Amino acid sequence: MTASLDVIKFREEGDRREEKLERAAKERQLNPSETLDLACIYAREGRDEEWRGLMRALVDSTNSPPDVRLTVARLCVNGRHWDMAEDALSRYLKEKPNDYEGWIEQAVTSFALNKTQAAIDALIRAVQAGGDAARTAMRNDQRLAPWWDAPFFRSVVTPRQRQFRQSPRRVTACRGHRRNHEERRFAP
Repeated sequence: MTASLDVIKFREEGDRREEKLERAAKERQLNPSETLDLACIYAREGRDEEWRGLMRALVDSTNSPPDVRLTVARLCVNGRHWDMAEDALSRYLKEKPNDYEGWIEQAVTSFALNKTQAAIDALIRAVQAGGDAARTAMRNDQRLAPWWDAPFFRSVVTPRQRQFRQSPRRVTACRGHRRNHEERRFAP
């Protein structure tokens, strides 16, 4: 019985929070974090038009910090709102060009929009920005799984091995020197 009362109480608190956020939105008093909260409420309730309006406002706002734009982009990617995700990522990456996670999101978005070269370029930028951490993230990102076996993907994700080659003459000379030294030492 108390579990049911807790659920009812939780829902009532959520309703009050939604009403408070909607009032603040009408008065244009929401900060970016509160706007994201309200957008998440709208998403849970299936209010897609309201959700899109709030997300567009966050993308277009000059007051949105970069991390909010990345969050918006990720929410848009998850919701398959590719055009808005691309816009949010474009703005985010102008502010944070060395964030490999942003470049990976850009690659996923570009692949979804059939912009293969842009996706490859984004993967390359991710590796440039994040090195091995970016490569690991790309190898583990299930959204990129359809391209894991593609030659371009393997060429970007596979770290280049340094080749240390020893000159054959040098090896022979070393072996010969050692042999000559040993022969002299143990010769009767």
